[in-house]
Amino acid sequence: MAKIKEIHIKNFKFFSDEVPALVLKDGSDHVLLYGENGSGKSTLNWALFTLLESANKGNPTGITKYFDGRDPQNLLNIHSPTRETEAFVKVALDDGTTWEISSASTSINSDRDAQNSNLASDFINYRMLYRLLDFRNSQDIDLFPLFEAEVFDYLNFEEEINVVAHLEPEIIVGKVWSQIKEGPEKIAVAGSMLQRVYEQSGPTVQRLRNGTEKFFQELRDIIRDINPKANAILKDDLDIDIKFKLELTEKESFSITQDEYKPPSYRIDLKIEGVGEEPIPTTNIKPHIFLNEARLTAIGLAIRLSILEKRLAVAKLKLLVLDDLLISLDMSNRMKVVNMILKNYCQRYQVFMMTHDKNFYELVKFRIEQENHSDKWNFWETYVNKEGTYEQPFFKFNQSSLSRAEALFHEFDYPASGNYLRKAVEEFVDKWLPNWLRYDNKNFREYDLSIKLNKGKKFLRESGINIQLVNDMDLFRKFILNALSHAPHDTPVFKPELEQCLKTLKEDMPKFQYKQILDKGDKVFWEFTNLSSEQVRIEVSVFDLCLLKWDTDESELSQFIGKKEEFKNGIKVDTQYSEYNLKSLYASCIRISRPSLPIDFWDAIKLSSGALLKTKRAF
Repeated sequence: MAKIKEIHIKNFKFFSDEVPALVLKDGSDHVLLYGENGSGKSTLNWALFTLLESANKGNPTGITKYFDGRDPQNLLNIHSPTRETEAFVKVALDDGTTWEISSASTSINSDRDAQNSNLASDFINYRMLYRLLDFRNSQDIDLFPLFEAEVFDYLNFEEEINVVAHLEPEIIVGKVWSQIKEGPEKIAVAGSMLQRVYEQSGPTVQRLRNGTEKFFQELRDIIRDINPKANAILKDDLDIDIKFKLELTEKESFSITQDEYKPPSYRIDLKIEGVGEEPIPTTNIKPHIFLNEARLTAIGLAIRLSILEKRLAVAKLKLLVLDDLLISLDMSNRMKVVNMILKNYCQRYQVFMMTHDKNFYELVKFRIEQENHSDKWNFWETYVNKEGTYEQPFFKFNQSSLSRAEALFHEFDYPASGNYLRKAVEEFVDKWLPNWLRYDNKNFREYDLSIKLNKGKKFLRESGINIQLVNDMDLFRKFILNALSHAPHDTPVFKPELEQCLKTLKEDMPKFQYKQILDKGDKVFWEFTNLSSEQVRIEVSVFDLCLLKWDTDESELSQFIGKKEEFKNGIKVDTQYSEYNLKSLYASCIRISRPSLPIDFWDAIKLSSGALLKTKRAF
């Protein structure tokens, strides 16, 4: 599968003639983009969407209208003086392919690779999910219009369906539906030059009847296949135990007289069947009355992602663009979606995740870094540049604090370089030091860097990890970084020390690996027979549990806050909340087990799924 490597947008919506190309760094696949309101984030989304959609427009005017200032559907930048002559959207893929649309470039609509890429890709935003909520109390949720607008054009039936004689059979759901809506042609009345009527019987009407019945049956099968997939996503990935189903019904069959053809009409109802193990007592309950906005949004997302599984599986480019998708969810539910995207979709799609929420952007970036996947992601930010005659986007690309510190060092701005080095150290520590050690809960504030480093040393030492790098960081903080914050700007005395600090951080920070392997509420357990012949089961619920590794050493589990429950012969006998080291906790059970538990806890502790914990050990 190819990936986008360069994006060129000129005089398209908010992008003017002066915005440079957006280039993904070497070896990367995905993009996380923060954009303040009105800074061009949605223009990037629209540009990619319009480019791929153009591949399936049969008539070139369906493309050129976007670049024709006289057309009311044009998407030209309203300010640029070259908007009429130099407007285009172009992408370059990593296999050398380029696709472009402009007033003069429309050949994408005959490019089969581009057409398949459009059918395999998806663009999901909050406006689409909001349509699931846009029903009055007096209305039932009918998703057929949403499917017609957002889904049908990207799904295929198992085989072609022929609805009307004057058109070719089609396999794309949207094209079959368009034929059904259009209906058969009128035929000339014998002896009349002008009068034309519909046939009301015969092969034409029978073909129409067979075609609409086939459409209904095939679409019903697609929706029935969506239901279990969507419920699994909702429960397993989003941790919402609500059972629902989509149900296709026919409201009216088609009717045809000499003068009028009325196509059939259908509904796709959303029905809630149960919450947890409890069924809903009545079939008349309305989801938008019974459920809150967050749960309805989650259901909408589960439906949309299950539909994605029905789209074309193989294509040159498979793009998944998420634009402010999660604004109606709280942060904990947002992160469940993020974890799902990172786990289930980044291997199969090139992902562009966009948001106007800077805190959310930083949190997702932090999670990606926790998973050691930073090399696969581009971290972009876009702002409104108000300098010049008109506003335009200003992009910042992949600028880490360490790279900024190095650039400032080579510009001889040592105090500024030192400040960014201090920031790089703090960002590094914040990635692996758990929240319960980073924050002073009594005074409702975050600890300063000095305390974080001291707590970090203890945390790593007790987790079995080499602490030399953190020791070095603490020395740099005391004798270089703090002093540079207060030294005169023309003082070069710290240059050698600063250079050594840069060198150490650049060389040693990549040697330290960490990733969160269990989330809040996840459980592990082990079982044994004790000296009194009782069957003992220890269950530990974690707040968060990370895997830590220094250089070539073995990976180790971090300290964590959690809940330990002990069961004897199936009866709970003890519950404790504390700070734990899983290795030590397990070792305390070896001494009282007969036969003895395995010495290596990796070979005995299991996840709630039943798999061994050691399946999580690899980075």
